[in-house]
Amino acid sequence: MIKQSLPAVSTLTSETLEEFKTADKVVLVAYIDADDKASNETFTAVANDLRDSYLFGATNDAALAKVEGVEAPAIVLYKQFDEGKNIFEEKFDKEAIEKFAKTASIPLVGEVGPETYAGYMAVSSIWQY
Repeated sequence: MIKQSLPAVSTLTSETLEEFKTADKVVLVAYIDADDKASNETFTAVANDLRDSYLFGATNDAALAKVEGVEAPAIVLYKQFDEGKNIFEEKFDKEAIEKFAKTASIPLVGEVGPETYAGYMAVSSIWQY
């Protein structure tokens, strides 16, 4: 319910980014130029579809992107486990971003239980040898 009460994509600034990165176990932040309407629309569409599962934020501050080691357009998935973050490095495509979010948000090693079983099974085909 809390995720539904927030906007699909929260607008982030240098003052709010650090707090947002730890607002949930997994958050996705897009670093997109203000005039890049196609990437903005694609990210917003993903956020609308997956807002029950993740928090989404975006900024058009190029300096913030540089600090995070990315160049717009980029998406960084911040997580409170494993390596702490993953960077989306493919073309801004709705299906590719959704696959990235679902795959990168699952711990590489973790306990399988009622809360995690569905997530592991959803990405199991991606992790096949």
